[in-house]
Amino acid sequence: MAIFIWSANGLASTSILLLVSYFIYNVVYNLAIHPLRHFPGPLLHRATRLTYLYHTMRGKMPFLILPMHNRYGPVIRIAPDQLAFLDTAAWKDIYGRRNDLLQKTSDKGDDVVDGDELAKDPRFYHIDGVDESILSESRANHAMLRRQLLPGFSDRAMREQAPMIEQYATLLVKRLREIATSANKKSADMLCWYSWTTFDIIGDLAFGEPFGYLATGDNDGKQPWIDALLAVYVGPLVVFCKLTSITGWVFPVLAWLFPAMAAHNQGGIDKIKRRMALAERRPDPIQGLVDKNAHEWGHNLTIQQISGTAGIVVLAGAETTTKMLTATTYFLLKNPDTLARATAEVRSVFASADDITFLTATATKIPYVLACLNESLRRYPPAGVGLPRLTPKDGAMIAGVFVPGNTAVACWQLAMNHNDEYWEDPYMFKPERFLDGTKHEKDRMEALQPFSVGPRNCIGRNLAFAEARLVMAQVLYNFDLSLAEPEDKDWLDQKAYVIWDTPAMRVFLKEAKTAKKERYQE
Repeated sequence: MAIFIWSANGLASTSILLLVSYFIYNVVYNLAIHPLRHFPGPLLHRATRLTYLYHTMRGKMPFLILPMHNRYGPVIRIAPDQLAFLDTAAWKDIYGRRNDLLQKTSDKGDDVVDGDELAKDPRFYHIDGVDESILSESRANHAMLRRQLLPGFSDRAMREQAPMIEQYATLLVKRLREIATSANKKSADMLCWYSWTTFDIIGDLAFGEPFGYLATGDNDGKQPWIDALLAVYVGPLVVFCKLTSITGWVFPVLAWLFPAMAAHNQGGIDKIKRRMALAERRPDPIQGLVDKNAHEWGHNLTIQQISGTAGIVVLAGAETTTKMLTATTYFLLKNPDTLARATAEVRSVFASADDITFLTATATKIPYVLACLNESLRRYPPAGVGLPRLTPKDGAMIAGVFVPGNTAVACWQLAMNHNDEYWEDPYMFKPERFLDGTKHEKDRMEALQPFSVGPRNCIGRNLAFAEARLVMAQVLYNFDLSLAEPEDKDWLDQKAYVIWDTPAMRVFLKEAKTAKKERYQE
């Protein structure tokens, strides 16, 4: 018995000693031998990836990047094998097309250059055992999927989709009016209502049916499909599994422990099957995939891949617009003069609510509202983190700096958008900087890339802006708004994972006396 106890203790001691030795070896290697050893950055970030993982899981990493840049320079080492760039030229060099790259492979045999662009970092985008979607596909497959989706985001398609989109904006105003005229004068969670609106719209576009949130929502924040979608793609647990490369065996366990995840995935597949069974042709983003796979799952696409791509379209399309609308509303309410100007613009341009349509709410009609949306995207970009790409085996020049091979590189939007070398008063909400004739000389518009750049930029950018203009114009026209939150509460005090962990944003609604609202009369 004593021998067994001694053996167990000896094994435990040996294991601990080996782990400590391995950790020390990695720290020494990362600091003194690693190809990135000459790049500056905080000691603990250069020494071990655990530091990056710790701050990422706390949702604090995006907030640390700009202070690091201010201390160490425009190129910093934020993890042993990862660099962050604060240079406008880096946007194109990292995310755009390049003519100086050939197809190459890493020492492990993995593709690290995908044609003429830097490949996406699989640790961030790939999930072992899960079919690839447009978010994580290879260059060739991504190009094919994008070609099929593009017609649904064209100007013609948006014009044809306009009546459908308008009906949800109309329903939003109707539901908000119910709250505004209720006897108890309760506040409305605008994050929730904007989310329901955008998810109903993009759900109708992607799946051929809305989620029904606007029709059934009761202002209590319940949104099971949305919460499940966020958990599957961008939840903190998913981020941890990706960064530690343990998705292959963790996800099957999670699917077993949490049946809701499997039910959500199956729900997406069921929605796609119903969408594909529709006899009518629809001018939406998914029609191209339906046409390509009407009779068989050709071109190496499975129904799971189509469902996954539809899920990404839903998530990207709805979340971006939701956060843009919510943040814009918050910034307007925190800046009364700006709110007054935006409201006056809408109410002077449109004679009645009937005049505000998907097509009339254009940038030329309400330029100041568009400027507010752009400034909101600058202060509160959709992606909270840098989206990493990998340099090829032989390295690459980025913003005039040679970066060794197999290095994760990214631009972090929050840092770019608040760099005082690129923006006048970067922490002030100044929509005027986006208006002709009032732009500050110091403002560098090329620094602002909320929808990224290059061949994998956001395919639904125009739809997001058009939808946001429509909804914001309707809300400003029909209601006088005021924050219901305590004065000392900072709504911007949030955690950021892949996207923001956005809290509720409650406002009091009052029907605008001067607004004509024929469309909403029963």
